[in-house]
Amino acid sequence: MLLTPLLVASLLSPQFALMPAAAGTSPSGQGTLTAVVQTLQSGSVPPGAQRVPMLLLTLSASCGEEIPVTGLTLRHRGMGETSDLEAVYVMRGGQRLTRGRTFSSRDGRLRIDLRDFSVPACGTSQLTVLADFASSAAPAGEHRMVIERARRTSMRGGERLSFGS
Repeated sequence: MLLTPLLVASLLSPQFALMPAAAGTSPSGQGTLTAVVQTLQSGSVPPGAQRVPMLLLTLSASCGEEIPVTGLTLRHRGMGETSDLEAVYVMRGGQRLTRGRTFSSRDGRLRIDLRDFSVPACGTSQLTVLADFASSAAPAGEHRMVIERARRTSMRGGERLSFGS
């Protein structure tokens, strides 16, 4: 199976800034979040492979205040079937932040909710998106993930940052 993660934000530049007019602002509007997205692996993985890194997100907050991140909306790309991916999840270091979720077979989207995750003011945090492949995955399947545009969501009475649509 061919694994070809795709650079998300731009094919020309791996860095994009989430500006206050978009979704990169903190709850009070005092902070801005910058995200750098990197692909981690390209090549073949065997059916049944576990914890295959797909994307690395480096999130940096301005010094205004910490910026909560509530989730990611991913989209599956490539010629492989979404059912080849048994679970997709997010980790920070060795800590798993989310449950394993699967892509929608209808539109290839996946919403991953992050709980109690914030980028500290003047700080940087890294998140890794990983995938577990089914043992029945097609050997010739091609799989990429992209993060769709950023947006704000409201949760628990305050605004929170969320990547995705």
